[in-house]
Amino acid sequence: MKARILFIASLTFAAALWVALWTTFNPPPQRPVFAASSFAPIVCDQFKPFSLSANGQLVTAGNANMFVYICSFVFGNSNAAAQPVSIVEGTGSTCATNTLGVIGNTTAAGGLAIPISNTINSGSGTGAIAKTAVAGDNVCLFTGGGPIGGSISWTTAPF
Repeated sequence: MKARILFIASLTFAAALWVALWTTFNPPPQRPVFAASSFAPIVCDQFKPFSLSANGQLVTAGNANMFVYICSFVFGNSNAAAQPVSIVEGTGSTCATNTLGVIGNTTAAGGLAIPISNTINSGSGTGAIAKTAVAGDNVCLFTGGGPIGGSISWTTAPF
C-alpha cells in the first residue's frame, strides 16, 4: 500500500515538474500588439523647423497614397498679442483647396491660441497625435497674422 502511494505521489510530482518545465521553455504564443495599424507603432522620422508670417505649407505629401502622421509640434509666438493657429490639410501650396482641420479648425481663428510671448507644444515624437484624413494631402499652418516659429515632426504611411 505504501509503495502504491509513493508511486502515485512520484507520478504526480513528475507530471507537475513536466508541466512547469514545458511552460517555462515553451511559453504560449503572445497576441500581437497593434497600433493604429497592423504594423509597429508610429515613430516620426521627419523634422522641420519653420518660421511663417502668413499661412504656409509645413509638409509636402510624398505621394497620393500616403497619409501624414504628426507626432509632435512646438509653436512659438513672439508677438505683442495672442496668436491663433491651426494645422490643416489640403491641396495647393497653402492648403487652400479642400481644406480640412487636423489640429484646430479650418481657419486660424478657430484654432489653438498661443499666449503673448509664449509657446505651445504637444507630442513626443513617438506615437501619432494627429493624422490627415485624406491620403496625399499637404499639411499647412494657418496663422492669425503675425510671425509664428517652431518645429514639427511627422512621418508618412499608406494606412
